[in-house]
Amino acid sequence: MAKRKKKVVEQKSDHLGRPVAADSLMASVVVDMETKLGKKDCLIGKQSLSRVIPVPSIAFRYLIQSEGLPLSSIYQLVGSPGSFKSTMLAEVQRWHRICGGLNVTMEAETKDQEDLRWAILNHDYSACKVEECLTLEEWMQKVTWYIQTLQKKMDADDSAGRSVPVCLGVDSLTGKASEKTAKKIRETGHAQLGFAIEANMIKTYMQVMPSWLLGWPFNFVGINHLKIHQDPLTGMIDESIAGGWALKFQCLCIFIMSRIGRVQQKKTHNEANVRIETYKNNMGPDRLRCEVKLKTWNQKDVETGDLRTHGRFEWWEANVLLLFKGLGMRKALADSLLPQIKEVCDLHEKDGGSRGKLYWSTSLGVPSSDAMPAHDLGLMLEDRKDILDALYPVLGIKTRKFFEPGVDYMNQLEAAEAAELVQATE
Repeated sequence: MAKRKKKVVEQKSDHLGRPVAADSLMASVVVDMETKLGKKDCLIGKQSLSRVIPVPSIAFRYLIQSEGLPLSSIYQLVGSPGSFKSTMLAEVQRWHRICGGLNVTMEAETKDQEDLRWAILNHDYSACKVEECLTLEEWMQKVTWYIQTLQKKMDADDSAGRSVPVCLGVDSLTGKASEKTAKKIRETGHAQLGFAIEANMIKTYMQVMPSWLLGWPFNFVGINHLKIHQDPLTGMIDESIAGGWALKFQCLCIFIMSRIGRVQQKKTHNEANVRIETYKNNMGPDRLRCEVKLKTWNQKDVETGDLRTHGRFEWWEANVLLLFKGLGMRKALADSLLPQIKEVCDLHEKDGGSRGKLYWSTSLGVPSSDAMPAHDLGLMLEDRKDILDALYPVLGIKTRKFFEPGVDYMNQLEAAEAAELVQATE
């Protein structure tokens, strides 16, 4: 029997050295898969196509190594008590609101920080719906219900589609016991040692829920507690997060929040220094840090005359201090980056007397005679796209496509894929 001749395929490469035959084979497989599964199913899991929510500061962009906060993702805010985790959740929800979004917070700690939440959300009481949760199962049920109901309504024929970003927050993930544990305590009058029921339930839930976000302009932000232990023999510090390993695996980014020093009482406001560090970051290197001030003050409402708390994270001041002296950066990294930053955007400090430290910059068109507070100069920097674009490669910040409010999210993903294919063929 004659042997079958082997087909010899000439290995061709394009001008970049990419194997043409292999790429053509994969392209045909993808087309077949899209035909069988539906194009929508193939788009939703592609991270490079996802859109991002704008964030207000280059300091935070440096922290996450991205121009914005990706949608369809899981985030965690962890830290010790009093590290402003709940306040940061409200800040993230504010960013979604600016894009015309909705927010829901599952309050699972029975210590709702109502004043600070509404202070950060500018007393926009429609910006966030707060749901009280008495058990672990209750916050899971409510998260599930909100996701499924929002998806159903957004896909209805008479709706605007997936055009509204949503941030679902849980404060906190491990703040409540399960119904089984609560029932046993009510019956016996005390707690007992046993299996880690709550951790196992969270693990199982987090193995399922994240897939529901894919292809939707939804984000999930969980607050959790950081346990810090010191080995008595080595002195090494060990950080652990409650709730099991599944919580870590499913997160795009985990932020460690910490307060530096005490809250300072100024003449016109209170001020706290907050450090944010990435414990895990799928968008870039871990363990990057930035520092930002949280300012709060009381002010009478013009219409009602009631005294209300107002607050903001001072991101624009953080911009200048990060770029001028590497505030929050580790020393070795600051020594490496600051000279490169200065080549793009020179920043200078001078004593402003009663006004405190003032800053000026030739790159930003501000001479020494017009030096201003870091807040004002930081705002000017955010309006200079040319300088920001030059700083991004130095700081490792990747540019991303922003979410377009009012445009269906799947249409945005399809447009991004088409643009990516055009770019690949050039």
